[in-house]
Amino acid sequence: MTICELDYNILQVEIQNAVKSKVSVEVGELCLVEDAVSGRWFRGRVQNIQKDLFHVFLLDHGDVLIVGPSHLSCISDTLLMLPPKIVCGFFANILPVQYRWDSLTESYFSSLIGSQIKGYIHARLPYQVLLLEVPDISCDLLKLRLGRHVDTSTFLLLVEMLIEEPIPQSNESVPDLLIENQVGQECCLKSSSLLGFEEILSLNGPKLKVGQKVRVIVAAAVNPRLFYCRLSSMSKDLQEMSNKLALACESGCGSPSSKPLENLGLLCAVKGKDEKWHRGFVQCLPLNSQVRVVFVDSGYCESVKVENILQLPSEFLSSPIMAFPCSLSCLEEQVENIKNQQLELLKTGLLGKALEVEIDDFHKDQNFYLVTLSTAEKHSEEQAEVKPLESEVFDSKSNFLQNVLEKMYATEMKAVQTSDTVPTSQSIPDGSLFEGYVMHVQSPKHFWIRTKEQNPDCESMTEEIKDYFNKLQLNEEVFEDPVPGALCCAMFEKDMHYYRALIVDTLEKGAEVFFIDFGNTEKVPSMLLKKLPRKFAIQPEFALKCALAHVAPIEDIWTTTASNFFRQVTSDKTLMVHVIHMKNGKYVVDLFERGAESNTSIATIMTTAKMALDWRYNPALVSVKMDETTKPKVVPADTFKPIHFKPGSELSVICSHINSPSDFWCQNESTKVDLDKLMEEMQAFYQTHTIAFKSPVVCCAVKSPQDNRWHRACMLKEKNNELYLMLVDFGIIIQEKMQNIQALAPQFFELHEQAFRCTLNLTEPVGGSAWSAEACNLFRDFVSEGSPSICRIHSHLYEQGKGLLYVVTIHTPLQQATAYLVEKGFAKEMQTPKQLISSAHPRSFVYSSFNISSGSEELVHVTQVCSPWEIYFQLDRNTEIVDALMERVAEESHLLTATSRDCSSNVSLAKYICDGKWYRALTHPVQSHQHVSVFFVDFGDMQISEKTNVMPIPTTAVDLFMTPMQALRCSLSNVPEGEHLPEVNTWLETDILNKSFRAKFVSRDKNGHFVCDLYDGNVHVNEKVKELMSTQGVEEHDPAVSIPGCCHQCIKLWPLSS
Repeated sequence: MTICELDYNILQVEIQNAVKSKVSVEVGELCLVEDAVSGRWFRGRVQNIQKDLFHVFLLDHGDVLIVGPSHLSCISDTLLMLPPKIVCGFFANILPVQYRWDSLTESYFSSLIGSQIKGYIHARLPYQVLLLEVPDISCDLLKLRLGRHVDTSTFLLLVEMLIEEPIPQSNESVPDLLIENQVGQECCLKSSSLLGFEEILSLNGPKLKVGQKVRVIVAAAVNPRLFYCRLSSMSKDLQEMSNKLALACESGCGSPSSKPLENLGLLCAVKGKDEKWHRGFVQCLPLNSQVRVVFVDSGYCESVKVENILQLPSEFLSSPIMAFPCSLSCLEEQVENIKNQQLELLKTGLLGKALEVEIDDFHKDQNFYLVTLSTAEKHSEEQAEVKPLESEVFDSKSNFLQNVLEKMYATEMKAVQTSDTVPTSQSIPDGSLFEGYVMHVQSPKHFWIRTKEQNPDCESMTEEIKDYFNKLQLNEEVFEDPVPGALCCAMFEKDMHYYRALIVDTLEKGAEVFFIDFGNTEKVPSMLLKKLPRKFAIQPEFALKCALAHVAPIEDIWTTTASNFFRQVTSDKTLMVHVIHMKNGKYVVDLFERGAESNTSIATIMTTAKMALDWRYNPALVSVKMDETTKPKVVPADTFKPIHFKPGSELSVICSHINSPSDFWCQNESTKVDLDKLMEEMQAFYQTHTIAFKSPVVCCAVKSPQDNRWHRACMLKEKNNELYLMLVDFGIIIQEKMQNIQALAPQFFELHEQAFRCTLNLTEPVGGSAWSAEACNLFRDFVSEGSPSICRIHSHLYEQGKGLLYVVTIHTPLQQATAYLVEKGFAKEMQTPKQLISSAHPRSFVYSSFNISSGSEELVHVTQVCSPWEIYFQLDRNTEIVDALMERVAEESHLLTATSRDCSSNVSLAKYICDGKWYRALTHPVQSHQHVSVFFVDFGDMQISEKTNVMPIPTTAVDLFMTPMQALRCSLSNVPEGEHLPEVNTWLETDILNKSFRAKFVSRDKNGHFVCDLYDGNVHVNEKVKELMSTQGVEEHDPAVSIPGCCHQCIKLWPLSS
């Protein structure tokens, strides 16, 4: 800040000493306001008046006080000499994706508090509110898919319509704090700016008839007299064009426009602020390495860096321009309510909603449509084909741009020079089954496989290439002037050998290459790029590009965690590959581990481990003629839906199958009715139907010899013409011949798997590593198979080849299973495990209730407050454990910083933004490749973190996995859950956060969350919260009061919302 902090401290003293006198104020006026709680006075501006309550914004703190008239006083000019300490504003040129900001976006904005930002002031609204464009924040929101970019002109018009006042765009000075550069990044786009290319936009867009109604998206706007629309049916075409342009431009196919003067007036490829590629029209000469470009498919104009403008590939010239100019027909009318209605609809369109426009007329002189707007009805989503308008204007000029540009591109483009071309691999038919190896993994959607049959040829060729280049000097056979698309040999840094490669992109001192026989892409120095001898060019590419069938990412993208897990379960193994479909040069395949103990498909392993969603892939669905017989339809290679319970969950279970106290299966008693119904339906169905079972499908129906009933089953492996099958609803493994198995009808996939595998928590057998038969029988007697027991989930493990394992305690109303086995002399109870099972990987931290029961009283320390119904605290008696844990985490984080390793688990260490220290955390994917959502399990905080600030915990750090999570979640007893009141949450954050209290526990819900009463001496926190809720009038609560709080010494900026 340019003003010394001392000046503000002196000002505060002067405000307290100033003579106070009653004052009558209106909205927008300045005054002094008293905080009734602390008795201190502050400078403020009246934001809102409701009855006798004044909402006053504190100029130097950013908070809002709601007070009566007796707490207001007039303010002298001397107390206004210092500028406001807090600057308010809206982030410009960014809008929510779905009309309003969601909770994840609010978390992102909250994470900015206290950070420094640099932006460009576009305008200043009444009451010193700024419109500030911050490129870094806009970029983050676009990458996270939390916001969408709009141009400056459209944004300013939208703000004008929302505040119902014109926006002054002069470069007046603003308070000289925080932001030095006060000049806008770019000028506002006025209608005069369109001269010179408005004809192009109008002549080459969709040709619409007078009277025609079409569904549109408002793409850009200058004012109600000039805005640009795009047919909503073209949205998919625009996205596809953008993707294809990105592929063409970012792979080096486009040539940078290093001479912008020669491109003046041409269509070009341009990368916008939204990080997407568009077709553009260069409008004017470059200024400070910036060029004004019209985005012709949207209708707006922006300044773009010269390096982001490329020559437009000729194949993109034939597509018509998608934006067409419009003006509201009603503007010349005298009826105000019609004008207001149309302006309100235009505002709705600017916020992102689709509209329906009726073409009233076409203005030939100025080349725009006069239109009337209406809400888009559902039936209008399917638009009739738009036919050309039979008009002399368009008959004579409609091909103007196309003809001119085709002549400009008539000369041949320089062909890509390649040393040789590699023959394409022979296509593998759909339905083929072969053995292969996964060579490289980007994600389950992008990986490369080599067939076992072709592997000897590939290895033989690789050895020959190695011998050939070992005889050469470093400066021999260097591949000069590499261009994208050229074939060469390139050195792989990790083993210093040469392999066949394709140039993907050229760099200043080398190139980015794709190793065609392996699938990976690397950057290689120029000296290590060699010419490919012809004899090595005759072999086909040995790496097949593939995607895994029957899975979908849990979020919109494949996360690093899921991709690492997929890499782990497929690397260094011979796999059975079932080709389901080939599309766009990529094979969609199902993978099975060959000869493994468990023959479950990789897709099943992914879904069982919660790394992917089950998704039925059926490429033939749209093309196969439906058989109208009653024969049931079967989709091959389907998978069952797994069930999932979080650590801390408590449920009534039936033990369906027991191998030992360390390996048994349970069913949730609450869904037993659903299972009984499914079993009855299966018995009836398979009495009258026979459906042939075909490998490599793993899910099937089998008649168990144990009870002579049909069951849902999953094939594990085949041995001596017999199949080993798991009954997924009971956990039982049986052997059966192929002829006794049938395919599973689709309706029997709906119910989730009913059995889940468990092991007793901190329990091991006495006198050895294996449980005795007596111990197993004793455990069976204890749970009385078929009778309900209480099961509490403590943590999750993933065991290689066997799937998810729940670590649990089992007890009846009278006794706990572990205590019973210890009492009988067959088991001993561990305090903490010495090491993890070698084949097991933690999928969660450990939950503990710390022996708290109803009526217990504890001293607690509150660590996080979200609402009265979500408060996190630590037990005072665990202080030493927490301190030791923090020291251990710090120690491990230093080791991991230097020796970070791959890990597919979401159990991690993460750096906290506020203090830069590392803490235990659970991570969850978000819509960005660079970020994850982080929940700090020992404190209850949540934040969005860069992946560079998250590290996996090595399996050797057993204590970090097995020390229970220290943050207990609770809700306040007898506080009726309802609307989250900012005033209540603010009080909680101020008065109970980071403080100690006495907690009296009332109950615990099925998710492991506590309900309690909090006491601060004789003050009952629950009652205080209820009083605050009452004073706020929960039923009559005004959402306008919900103004976010702000950290001192920061710009207070809110995202613009409708």
